[in-house]
Amino acid sequence: MRTPALPTRLLLAALTCLLLATACGRHDAPPPSPASAAWPPFDAAAAWDDLENLVALGPRPNGSPGHRHAIRYLTSRLRSSGLEPEISTFTNRYGSGDVVFHTISATLTGRTDRILLLTTHYDSRATTDPEAVYANSASSGAAVLLEIARVLAAAHDPNGPEVRFVFFDGMEPIVRHGIADGLQGSKHLARTLDAEGKLRRVAALINLDLVGDRDLTFTLPKNVSTSLRKQLLDAARSENVRERFKLVPVEIGDDHDPFHEHGVPAITLIDFEYGSAPGRNDYWRTPQDTLDKLDRTSLDITGRVTLRLVRALVSPDFHGETP
Repeated sequence: MRTPALPTRLLLAALTCLLLATACGRHDAPPPSPASAAWPPFDAAAAWDDLENLVALGPRPNGSPGHRHAIRYLTSRLRSSGLEPEISTFTNRYGSGDVVFHTISATLTGRTDRILLLTTHYDSRATTDPEAVYANSASSGAAVLLEIARVLAAAHDPNGPEVRFVFFDGMEPIVRHGIADGLQGSKHLARTLDAEGKLRRVAALINLDLVGDRDLTFTLPKNVSTSLRKQLLDAARSENVRERFKLVPVEIGDDHDPFHEHGVPAITLIDFEYGSAPGRNDYWRTPQDTLDKLDRTSLDITGRVTLRLVRALVSPDFHGETP
């Protein structure tokens, strides 16, 4: 039996109501949250270009020509992403002389009370070897963070937390490795934020260091936020690279540590097995730390996992973690 046809007038009215309801639904739908909005992909080729350019500057110990060139390069690249870099200059005394440090940062403003810090360092250890370029230890983290800054600047949600990109100076020791030497930029920023009453607003800090090793294995130390470590491993699992991360029963002194010691949820992504054989670290801080030991796939893994973690941290459901 045939279904009776609707009268033309009734059919037109029904279609009109349907179109109006659809249009109203589209108009009233809330915009996507930062956690669900489409972000530009991490461009490993662009990060590799930055890595090569940084390595080409040569050694970058404090006050050297390479150090000054690196400051100009990093600030220029941040501007190319639409960010306004700032240079924080401070002085520490070593022996009978003063050493001036320059930490570079750029900020995406937010409307919440939370601050997310994404950090690395760009200085290299003082050396008498002009061939020592420190490709992994002084360049890989900075290259990845530049590309992450580009991605997040393009996907910026002003209603989310403040996101600050920080390129520390003075991570490497001036005289000798020890508690009193090194980590100058991160110590200074932690003190500054504490004095300004902003340290308690830092919901998380993610530090990148030694992230370009061709045989990438992130060593997650004891002195990190346990909750951030879990979220990081979840992010790695989502990116199908969980096997690249392992827990190690030691503490690693890195630029996350001054914040971790102040109770800030902080974590460092670091491959502390950067060497000639599995488990060794004999390329670190040596002239063997060269570009041929690195791979753009490792930069890609670092960038994708970090952005996956950042996506969770800028979600409206995230309000901070315990260290």
